Amino acid sequence: MHRCVYAIPNGSLFNTDKIMKLEKDAEESHISPTTFRTKLQDMALGLKNEMAKQLLNLNVSTFSMTPVKRRYAFERSDITVGENYVLKVNYPFKDPPLPADLKGETFCALLGTHNSALELFLVKRKIKGPSWLSVSKFSSCPAPQRVSWCKFEITVDCSKDIRVSSSSKNAVEIPPVIVTAINLKTIINEKRDVNEIVSASVITCQKAKIDTPMLASEWKKPGVLSHFTVVRKLDGGIFPMGFNKEATDRNSKAGSNVLCCESRQV
Repeated sequence: MHRCVYAIPNGSLFNTDKIMKLEKDAEESHISPTTFRTKLQDMALGLKNEMAKQLLNLNVSTFSMTPVKRRYAFERSDITVGENYVLKVNYPFKDPPLPADLKGETFCALLGTHNSALELFLVKRKIKGPSWLSVSKFSSCPAPQRVSWCKFEITVDCSKDIRVSSSSKNAVEIPPVIVTAINLKTIINEKRDVNEIVSASVITCQKAKIDTPMLASEWKKPGVLSHFTVVRKLDGGIFPMGFNKEATDRNSKAGSNVLCCESRQV
């Protein structure tokens, strides 16, 4: 993903009369689309040079710039409302952002300097809420490099290889997901003045719906819910009298087992 920053030029940079004439000539095929884009690049040369200096000051070595037409409809008084030509600047997210309040001799404002990669991805790919996605040119992610708990994880080199699937418009069954909730009980270690975990309870739903509530009858089906609890002894302490027997009895009735771990590191 690359950052997408819009440099708003000063009013005199893209002369309205010249722009209108160029657009008319391109529309009437008096000039080719390539010639039209070249003339726009020439008009934006001063702005491009100034932006290049700003990027080089941030040690940004890879970037691209091109004039585009965009519509502004917000509240800033220093930006002309309506459709106008601006300079679109792209460079990698690994490089630092340009200052949001940066201004120059040829531009009066910068927009999108601090937009996150996720926000830009959702907007550019027009992903509006839960939907099916079509992914192409992907590669399987090796287990050591995975960043999620998914059974199958992939990577793509370009965000344009991900798009909203046309099948999203049709009624497609939404698969259930596995959901786990963890509840921790802690106490304060007075000697070290830190919180320590004394127990952890985990409950897992093997077939959770993400689009509709689950009925009680669905929760109670065999194999849908599973849970366990882990309890540790406090340093230098023992379990309460009868704790082991109570835990064994309860697990026996539930068809579970008590697992003992002598190591202090689990």
